[in-house]
Amino acid sequence: MPDELIDSSPPRPSKGVALSNWLVDAASGFLSSRTTRRGFLVRSAMAGSAVAVAGCTYAGRPGTAYQRIAECPPGALCRDGYTEFCCSINGGYNSCPPGTIPAGWWRASSNVLCGGTRYYIDCNQECCGPRQGAFCAGCVECTCGPTCNNRKVYCNYFRYGQCHQEIAVVGPIACRVSTCVPPWELDAACSPANATDQSTANHVADCLYTGPPAPAPAPSAPPPPAVLPSSGAAVSLGGRLLVFVRGADGALWYRSSGSPGSWSGWTTLGGVLASGISAVVHGGRVHVFVRGSDSALWSRSSPDGSSWSDWYSLGGALTSDPAAISAAGRLHVFARIAGGLWSRSSADGFSWADWYSLGGALSSDPVVIFGASRLHVFVRATDGAFWSRSSPTGGSWSSWYSLGGLLNSDPAAVSGAGGLHVFGRGGDYGLWSRRSPDGGSWGDWYGLGETLTSDPVVVSALSRLHAFVRDGSGGIWSRSTPDGASWSSWYGLGGAVSSDPVVAAAAPGLHLFVHAADDALWSRISSDGASWGDWYSLGGLLAPVRGAD
Repeated sequence: MPDELIDSSPPRPSKGVALSNWLVDAASGFLSSRTTRRGFLVRSAMAGSAVAVAGCTYAGRPGTAYQRIAECPPGALCRDGYTEFCCSINGGYNSCPPGTIPAGWWRASSNVLCGGTRYYIDCNQECCGPRQGAFCAGCVECTCGPTCNNRKVYCNYFRYGQCHQEIAVVGPIACRVSTCVPPWELDAACSPANATDQSTANHVADCLYTGPPAPAPAPSAPPPPAVLPSSGAAVSLGGRLLVFVRGADGALWYRSSGSPGSWSGWTTLGGVLASGISAVVHGGRVHVFVRGSDSALWSRSSPDGSSWSDWYSLGGALTSDPAAISAAGRLHVFARIAGGLWSRSSADGFSWADWYSLGGALSSDPVVIFGASRLHVFVRATDGAFWSRSSPTGGSWSSWYSLGGLLNSDPAAVSGAGGLHVFGRGGDYGLWSRRSPDGGSWGDWYGLGETLTSDPVVVSALSRLHAFVRDGSGGIWSRSTPDGASWSSWYGLGGAVSSDPVVAAAAPGLHLFVHAADDALWSRISSDGASWGDWYSLGGLLAPVRGAD
């Protein structure tokens, strides 16, 4: 997903001690050598790139560079010849620090973080001094980053060279970026020319395991087009299709249908909504969840879509739309509270367990699905990547793991077509996806094209996955696949839409709902997911499109 990989903060100041590093390297003949990557790294451990260790620089101290490395105990990471991960020295951010560029990359397979192929990007420093061949003196001293238990930073002189080939001369490698996403999808200045070093497959750093990091600095690029909120929610209960919207009065409204084209009148359920709507069937009842004007989670339920319980509060101070699901014998609801992911669950939909924290640092609404015998919750973190946790029951959860990417929409996820699938809008505003056969190992990100001005919406029905998006002109477009690999072409469904679409699977097939330009609810129906009936209006007066949360 093309986007900035480089930290946009001002470059670090030049430090004279970096010149000492350079002089030792040049005198050792290291810079003129040509050998394998591992050969470079081994030699660097014995020469100029070991000029400083444990925070003590070579400048102003007697002795050889080798003696400085020897100050770290045997087995210390600072002595193994490799370079440290950037998140250890860049405020927790898995990106190139100021004053460096992505200069090349390599890959390794069978990785513990990515569940498959993992990519490493060398962030080489800009030039601050003399040059020799393709290398130059850097701006920052060589050291351990930041202790003997970290590998070296600003030390090793090497370059694979697939990235930013317009820059012919670079300084030492500052640090490494770790990613599950191919580098050429992160930075258009990187080519897909392959390089492999399996010996780095399971190199880790503590900061790569901490879950979504704290907010990164704002990008220098213009913000993407606004992502529009959902029209509402739709669910099938006892042979009836119910569609819910937020009315112009801020209250919850709904209509129901027992057969295509036959709809009840609009009925209000009251309340004052400050979010989108999540509706789910559990224990033979439909439950609707919203964020109220007090930011708490509120709910109503019905056994038949006609008689409803009173509103009741589930508390919390939500900063997202709620996401509810019936799975593993319980009703679960998730929301962002104080920047992290929180959840409550209930066996019967009336008696609820307390709120509990799942951690993380979210920049999206959560999305939850059930597949491969587990609950899977997906979020976009403050680093722009999608992250996930999973649980067989909703009680015991896996650690956070990153699916990578640089996304600017809420995630969409679905179970079907032979596995789990997650979708998002990338930096090119196109639709991107990853899939997993078992919820553990994930394939690479792949692009599905189009230009989105909405979150993606995906549903599994009629033996296929169906993806829906809104384009730049306000029309709805869709693609489908029977296996998650071979996709149909995009086809237009028209419309003049002012929100995300809502899609429900119910007899006779797929029902598409949108908030149209006249602020009424409109719909189309397909019995096979390919041929669609005409648009028809369900009327109503929907609330204006709300601002992004």
